[in-house]
Amino acid sequence: MIKIAFLLPYPELRSVIEEVFSSMKGDDEILYDIILTSTGSLPDYPLSPDYDAYISRGLMYEMMKRKRSNLLNIELKISGYDVLSAVKKAVSRYGKKKILFVGTGSMTFRSEDITDIFPDVELTTYTIVSSERLYERVRDARDMGLCEVVIGGKASMEVAEELSLPAILLESGKESVSRTVDEAVRTVGIYREEKAKSDRLGAVLKTVEEGVITLDRDGICKSMNDYARRYIDEDIIGNRFTSFYPDIDISSVLSGRMDEKSVVSVDKGRILSMKVLSIKDNHGKVNEVLVSFQIAEKLREIEGRIKKKLNKGGFVAKHDFSSIVTKSMRMKNAIKLAERYAESDENILIEGETGTGKELFAQSIHTKSARSSGPFVAVNLAALPPNLLESELFGYADGAFTGARKGGKMGLFEMAHGGTIFLDEIGELPSFLQARLLRVLQEKQIMRLGDDSVKDIDFRVVAATNRNLKEEVRKGTFRSDLLYRISVFNIVIPPLRDRVDDIPLLVSEFLSKTGGKAGMLSEDAEEYIKSLRWEGNVRELENFSKRLSFMSNNQVATLEDCLSVLPSFEENTPDDEAERISRVLARNGGRRKESAEELGMDISTLWRKMKKYNIQ
Repeated sequence: MIKIAFLLPYPELRSVIEEVFSSMKGDDEILYDIILTSTGSLPDYPLSPDYDAYISRGLMYEMMKRKRSNLLNIELKISGYDVLSAVKKAVSRYGKKKILFVGTGSMTFRSEDITDIFPDVELTTYTIVSSERLYERVRDARDMGLCEVVIGGKASMEVAEELSLPAILLESGKESVSRTVDEAVRTVGIYREEKAKSDRLGAVLKTVEEGVITLDRDGICKSMNDYARRYIDEDIIGNRFTSFYPDIDISSVLSGRMDEKSVVSVDKGRILSMKVLSIKDNHGKVNEVLVSFQIAEKLREIEGRIKKKLNKGGFVAKHDFSSIVTKSMRMKNAIKLAERYAESDENILIEGETGTGKELFAQSIHTKSARSSGPFVAVNLAALPPNLLESELFGYADGAFTGARKGGKMGLFEMAHGGTIFLDEIGELPSFLQARLLRVLQEKQIMRLGDDSVKDIDFRVVAATNRNLKEEVRKGTFRSDLLYRISVFNIVIPPLRDRVDDIPLLVSEFLSKTGGKAGMLSEDAEEYIKSLRWEGNVRELENFSKRLSFMSNNQVATLEDCLSVLPSFEENTPDDEAERISRVLARNGGRRKESAEELGMDISTLWRKMKKYNIQ
């Protein structure tokens, strides 16, 4: 439902509006009210924000724009037909040829075209934005012999009456009202959609553990999230950002010369690590600027937690290829490729859904490589805040910012010297770091933040992603040159639903490690869990096995035992066996031997099932 309020300068317009709405069939969802206003002033009572839009014209619209900018204001524009009607009335009613046409900008636009239709009329146009000096201007026009009759809005009519001049009211016709209502409906729809987006963004910004300030293209602060309000005492909304932070030069980002910029600032004794980022339209023009910041103390706290977590695990690979449990031909082929690639020193990209075991492959590659005696440094790029990610990857020099560790800090790339660095979730890497990572991969050199010297480092990158990076390249969110650099070799790990005969093997493996009573599955339980999709892949299956080990009182877990621990997995639905067999056959070009190996069954079993399901 849409609610519209009309602010009317003259009562006669009411009947036109009512006639327009009575002819609008099927628009019962549009409600409207009519508010009569006096000339030159807004209504005495506060205007309700419950209305989706306010429609007004002339001086009233100009006042609403200036004094009620928080409301959605739509201008009731005057059509060319409305102006011609008024001129025709003036000529026929008063026989006057010298006409003074008074109105706001949209009213008087192209008024000179009237002389083409009425060549005998001497038209003088006076464009106004307020009622100030209106009386003097009309009087001067009369005294100069330019005005015998006045055409305009309600304010002009009142001035003409004071000066004893004949006047014609510039009325809004049905066409103008109808067109304005259509515009209001469209604008409200767009406004609601944009507000919904803004609300969603606001909800996200509330959860972000960093301050966020948005600026318009002139550097005026438009909004800030709760985190920013906690650390910025002044009310900076509506003011120029540089008036509060004069030492931060953002002109290069505002002008579009730079897309982003990192700065460090001191604010009331607090050290702010800031990132300034431009947001551009489709034509490359800066629409707004995003300023994000964190307090140095907060950064050190996060840094401490992450470092503690990394040190706790140590930079050692714990697995090799023997840790991978499978009898799937596709999985075995992936392992063969990984073993071959491990002998090289080139970068590898591992692709696969969440939970398929990408880090297990990465550790196995490192263990089999010539770098096995060196460190294995794993970092999840999606788990680190962007402001901290740069210093974690590349380190920082002594004195890079106040609060930085004395002597500086070694980054993860330096820690991986002589070994392997595993960049998990590389598709989440922010765009401003992609270019820097590319240079590090090309030059095998690192420069710490705040330093002016480079260090040679020796490392091998194994990256992983659950995204389609080629699609991200097409969308412009991932650099194509970086993709080519990290994917000299490529490994695709199949999801669990495409190697269903691995499921019982994996469950048995997990059950043996949990120490529970259950050590294997009954036949019907085994068939049932093989029919589930396991969207979370091996990780989900492992969690299921842990619950099953805890809940089952039988050495051979039954179907009932399995069902008792499965309700939380709403995404698991039985997968039709015929559909699975058809999918594998299609992937192998109809070759039964390869398909039977991938499905984990004898070729005779496959043949029997093909006959059973009428698969050609």
